[in-house]
Amino acid sequence: KINILAKDQTKNAMRSVKGGLASIKNAVFSLKGAFVTLGTGVALRSIANVGSNFEDLRDSLASVTGGVRQGAEAFDFITRFSLKSQFSVEQLTTSFITLKASGIEPTEKLLRMFTDTSAVTTDQIGTLDAMTRVFSRGIQGGLGLEELNQIADRGVPVFKILEEQLGITRLEIAKFGQTTEGAKKILDALQVGFSQAFGGATEQKLDNLSTSSSNLGIAFRNSLDVIGQSGFSGALTTMNNTLSETLTLLTPVAQLLGQGLGLVIKG
Repeated sequence: KINILAKDQTKNAMRSVKGGLASIKNAVFSLKGAFVTLGTGVALRSIANVGSNFEDLRDSLASVTGGVRQGAEAFDFITRFSLKSQFSVEQLTTSFITLKASGIEPTEKLLRMFTDTSAVTTDQIGTLDAMTRVFSRGIQGGLGLEELNQIADRGVPVFKILEEQLGITRLEIAKFGQTTEGAKKILDALQVGFSQAFGGATEQKLDNLSTSSSNLGIAFRNSLDVIGQSGFSGALTTMNNTLSETLTLLTPVAQLLGQGLGLVIKG
């Protein structure tokens, strides 16, 4: 007689597989939860950062335009303009404030001339900054080669345009721009010459992938600002102030805690 003893090992194997699948499932759902939490935290932080930044810009605009209402109107104008240009709200606001503070009205026509001229250069932000500095300083007089070279160094034919518009050579510019009247004539000539030479350059850039991507980012940040302005920023500010007051009230408790920890460490 032959006795055959069979031992079923499949139950243990299946039990092990089920345990492994359960661990994988738990890990996946834990990872999913972590990503959801992380994404929510990043989104809320983005809203808070954009809202805080834009609030500061509104306050700065209010100081140069004469009031909160005027500052809000200027910010709305800049926001709309930014969606039709290659520059962000922050960059345009900086230019707007600098021009306004120097006594120049930053109209859409003037800003469009700035963006059109910048669009034909490789360093567009640098060109915008340079033109803003030249126009804001030049309005006070004393406009010379050093200031104009800031624009010329970025590939803009400043001196050629001035020779065509005013009939003055590069060597004559320093003397011509010493007076307020002469500096104003130079700025007016540059505005006309730049508009004629580069008008419409910004609009051509709007079809580029880089500009469209930039505009998408601008629109997204503007949407975050709308969320913040609709109540999120105010509620967050109130919460921060309440927490600050609470921590101030808890100063004696913190002191006692510090003393107690000190005794524990010494012990």
